[in-house]
Amino acid sequence: MSDKKCVKWTGHNLREVIDAIGLHPSASKLTWEEYEAVVKNEGLKVCFDGTWIKIEIGYGLRKDGDNIQAIRKGGRHCGFYTIEWLSNGKWSKILHSQRKRHRDEVFEALCDGHKPLEVGK
Repeated sequence: MSDKKCVKWTGHNLREVIDAIGLHPSASKLTWEEYEAVVKNEGLKVCFDGTWIKIEIGYGLRKDGDNIQAIRKGGRHCGFYTIEWLSNGKWSKILHSQRKRHRDEVFEALCDGHKPLEVGK
């Protein structure tokens, strides 16, 4: 995993998110005000390997080289809480924990730019 700074999308920090991950070339023809209006009306969308994914509030985003990575808290599945990581346009589970608090601690560590906590610690 990368230890790059992760920015959590709050719905009100578009400039900070774009500063962190960059603006897709398709939006370069818009003024900033026009782009803000599009995001306000349609939501923040990020292109992952040619697939556009709507970024929900609370997702963590970071750029690692040419790749944009997204992190989200998964739900409870078969008694385990998960964190999911977007890679190659698909969500993958990266953590299984029987404690929701542990899942939340790992998510916060990832979004604060620290290396992830090891599972089970």
